[in-house]
Amino acid sequence: MVSEKKCCGTCRYHLRDDDVDFICDCEESEGYGDYTMSQDCCDCYEARNIEE
Repeated sequence: MVSEKKCCGTCRYHLRDDDVDFICDCEESEGYGDYTMSQDCCDCYEARNIEE
């Protein structure tokens, strides 16, 4: 089981696309440009900077 702390919901590349949806903005990820859910995960995870 993958830790929720290392899934899209806390990843720096999980960006808001509109009021409801998020997309992956990591060019190295196979999910790049795709809509993402907070619980989705991949090997390109990078922690979001709390100050962002």
